[in-house]
Amino acid sequence: MNLIDAGEALSYDIAMGMDSPEAFDSPAGLLPEQDQRMKPFVSVIVPIFEQWTLIPEFLRCIRAQTYRNFELLLVDNGSSETLDPKGSPFRFRLLSCLTPGSYAARNFGASAARGELLAFTDADCRPSERWLACAVENFRGSDDRRVLAGEIEMTAEHSSCPNVYEMYDIAIGIPQARYVMHGHAATANLIVPAGLFRELNGFDSSRFSGADTEFCLRATRSGAKLKYCLEAKVRHIARNSFEAHASKVRRIKGGQLLHGPLRDRISRGIRTLLPPLRALLRISRSPNSRLLQKCPMFWLQLRLWGIEVGELIRLVGLGKNPER
Repeated sequence: MNLIDAGEALSYDIAMGMDSPEAFDSPAGLLPEQDQRMKPFVSVIVPIFEQWTLIPEFLRCIRAQTYRNFELLLVDNGSSETLDPKGSPFRFRLLSCLTPGSYAARNFGASAARGELLAFTDADCRPSERWLACAVENFRGSDDRRVLAGEIEMTAEHSSCPNVYEMYDIAIGIPQARYVMHGHAATANLIVPAGLFRELNGFDSSRFSGADTEFCLRATRSGAKLKYCLEAKVRHIARNSFEAHASKVRRIKGGQLLHGPLRDRISRGIRTLLPPLRALLRISRSPNSRLLQKCPMFWLQLRLWGIEVGELIRLVGLGKNPER
């Protein structure tokens, strides 16, 4: 599978009638043996920004799904290069969303989706073989007002020898079960009925971070139930560099400080200035590392706190634009 210039990919899409979601009149299908006339029950939607090198491994995990009646939509969000669909042994639908932001890309994919369930995940995730099967089982016999949050297991790409940045990401993790207890969930593993998603007008595409939390809160306020499922699991590749963590921190801080009620934004700003004791405690309790390994992780957390404070000054004090 080859990477090609994004301009070439967009030209290919337009030539195939794929320049807008409305152009998708016929099933694309994922698997070569799948009946192309069969409407998929699940639409897997993956926003991608400069992470196309991760997609071949992602496709191998998707190919291994025990549940087969699904389609895959890869939504490029302004990458410099994309995967050549003509050179891939897997069938997928390649879309191009020109509005910056992963939530805008997810909304764009959802508008093109044909499935009754929308399964959101990310390019740096590795779905387990029964990810979709367990998700579908959870919706059998239930009403359409349910949002399913699957388990997210943080893992190092080369698990035998993770570096400090990967160990930190594993220690902090994405505690989806705890998120659900507080009424929200992460889009790295989120399954939503298409009807409910469209009824709620999807994610807030003006946000670069935090729109998954806002969507889940909006869904539960509308009467939907948010449920956690351990078995519908994806593995999330841990970030392996300081810049990757710093970029995430800046993106999250922009979502926290620039969106929502003024009272909440002020509260988040105040919390930003306080030492990150909760994160330090989570690191100290991590069972996957020894004390000597935790010391550089503590230092990394303090450095990232400095990034957060700097971003607070940049966004609120200087009025700069948030980073994606």
